[in-house]
Amino acid sequence: MGIGVYRIYVSYAWGQGPALAKLVAALDANTAFLYRMDRLLPEDMIASLGSDNDELGAIRVAMTQSHVMLTPVASPPNDDPATATGSADIFVVERNLASSGFRRRIPILGVRLEAGVDGDDQKGPPIASVDRIVELAPSELACAIQELAEEAAAERRQANAIALARPVRDARPDRNATQPASRVASETLAARAIPVGEIMEAYHRLVATRTIPKPSQ
Repeated sequence: MGIGVYRIYVSYAWGQGPALAKLVAALDANTAFLYRMDRLLPEDMIASLGSDNDELGAIRVAMTQSHVMLTPVASPPNDDPATATGSADIFVVERNLASSGFRRRIPILGVRLEAGVDGDDQKGPPIASVDRIVELAPSELACAIQELAEEAAAERRQANAIALARPVRDARPDRNATQPASRVASETLAARAIPVGEIMEAYHRLVATRTIPKPSQ
């Protein structure tokens, strides 16, 4: 069964300004593409830093049900000064969680905000940190999200199948360890002579003490 609604985690590097607005417009342009956006809001980040939990916990909560993570790879990726500070460090946390923080891998899709920007000119995360890079075009963006999400789901199903195919180790004591002793005991019993004489004597004593009723006339 395929994914019906794609849950997308939007990296903190998108900010709150025009870059994020362009992304939402591109996602909404494809009416056949159903999605839900998950992201860490600035107020959530501030609240997490002021509590016993750090940003790792806040990002984990926002990302936990996501199928794909989107991050900008064009200059400038974050046009909101309120969220620009520390976004690179936050991306490292997001990337680590996406790759190994959950039971299944969350693929990372890099999105170029400006056509013609190559890898040397981009100011976002390193290209090696993402699974794929696409332009900010509605059809290309939707197709890439679907493909990466379905590939990750297939990887998870394959991992589950391999785990189920592995033999389950018996937690009970090893029965093979007691077999030699049991075999020795059986051989000892088989080698012992049967006391036929004692058995017959006991049988005759039983017959002698038994009262046999006389047949009726």
